Amino acid sequence: MSRKSQAMVRYPTRDELLICRNKGLSTADRIRASYVVEANGCWRWTRGLTGSGYGHVSIQSIYYQAHLLTYILRVGPIPTGLEPDHLCRNRWCVNPDHLEFVTHAVNVQRGIRSVLSPEQVAEIKRRGKRAGVRAMAREYGVNHATISRIVNGLIWVDERQAVAA
Repeated sequence: MSRKSQAMVRYPTRDELLICRNKGLSTADRIRASYVVEANGCWRWTRGLTGSGYGHVSIQSIYYQAHLLTYILRVGPIPTGLEPDHLCRNRWCVNPDHLEFVTHAVNVQRGIRSVLSPEQVAEIKRRGKRAGVRAMAREYGVNHATISRIVNGLIWVDERQAVAA
């Protein structure tokens, strides 16, 4: 589900999840029966997954992201204007303790950080555009736009620079 379409979907409240029934089970009970706890603490969603690997569940013919429903059940409402970041890096995980709500920019940067190490980013910055954005992208196995954004200081900004800006 894209950010835009996710923002348009109104997620049910905890009370609605407890009340809404399908074949005698509350939606909350259906959700609780749809994951297994793994040794690493992740809650593996055992039902349907989206094409991008996130758990999803249908409530009255509307599909919702399963990790957000477990968050609502265990923690409370989804913070407005923020999006969930899976700290465990497992999209199928629905453990609310493995979610942190952050801005879109932070979520994107963390996703990039899972591919590039700080040492690699420092090397990319040192080499700059003269090394060729596309060549470095092939070398590091990332999209050329990612290299361009690093070189131009749009992502992976040094915290000292961010404070000065």
